[in-house]
Amino acid sequence: GDLLVLGSDGLFDNLGDEDINEIVEAHCAGIPVVGESSELDVRCSGPESSGSPCGAPEDLEQVPGRGRPTVQQLARAARALVDAAIANVRTDALEGPEEEPSWEAARREKPGGNADDTTVLVAAIVEAGEDSDGDDESMSGEVALQMG
Repeated sequence: GDLLVLGSDGLFDNLGDEDINEIVEAHCAGIPVVGESSELDVRCSGPESSGSPCGAPEDLEQVPGRGRPTVQQLARAARALVDAAIANVRTDALEGPEEEPSWEAARREKPGGNADDTTVLVAAIVEAGEDSDGDDESMSGEVALQMG
């Protein structure tokens, strides 16, 4: 099924579409299988980031095309998006005497630099009546919301 990512401007001002897509895919690409090594290499970027994975479990290997994400995977994806957006805030841009006008910020090629409230909702779109695969914590129209 499809995934829906809704976010406040704190998300979209500090992460590009490709970054968002990579983080969501890393957390929701399929049913997780624990393995000895990971093929995931999604890393947060930005001046405050240590280059660590954006919340993706290190021992998580995704199996494409199997199942749909659990509520826990959706929640981890939402948390990782919030963390990555916050990590991309450029503190040097905030220290100047004047704020950068929004039209100037929009012209930057790489997102980042806008310290703002960040709220993210990640939802799995499922067909009405589709069962929840017996997961007690699953719900119809699975949704995870994370605020930072």
